[in-house]
Amino acid sequence: MKRYELESLPGTGRKQIPSSRVEEVAAAVVEVSSQSPHGSPWNILWSGEVHFCLNGLVNTHNCRIGAAENPHTIQEQPLHPDKVTIWCGFTATFIIGPYFFEEITANGIQTCSVTGQRYRDMLRDFVISQLQQCGCLQDIIFMQDCAPPHIDRRVKQLPRQHFTDARVISRHFTTAWPPRSLDITPATFGCGVS
Repeated sequence: MKRYELESLPGTGRKQIPSSRVEEVAAAVVEVSSQSPHGSPWNILWSGEVHFCLNGLVNTHNCRIGAAENPHTIQEQPLHPDKVTIWCGFTATFIIGPYFFEEITANGIQTCSVTGQRYRDMLRDFVISQLQQCGCLQDIIFMQDCAPPHIDRRVKQLPRQHFTDARVISRHFTTAWPPRSLDITPATFGCGVS
């Protein structure tokens, strides 16, 4: 029996992540944890966004079918389905979120795309505020992948100000998130966030 990936139309073009990438990510986590005075993988705030389609379709990126022969299964889906976009972050001891990326329009509340400005506003008004309220901001190591809104020039200033370079795992920081490794975080494997 072999494992086959369920193909979506239109395809996403994602490729399997080589084990060397996984090792790079593990090394990055160990490095930043050991450099922090409160260093522990338990203090890492893993974060990410996910789209939930409102028509019932499910992200099949990690879906595999066991069969003797390739079933050539294709799941048709609309090009732009209605969806909600949610951010969530978690450590070994607590969860922050969910945070819904939405805006009020003439037609009511609408899901909006995650831009650098919206991501920065969410970090400032929601994430950092909650970490300050629970008194753990100074202990947290903040992890974000390298999605374009996360590494926007204006966004990078905020984590530097509140976490310092040494307590951020992301591109353009002391501990860089390895490129093309967006989908190997606990958020992806545990919650489907990517």
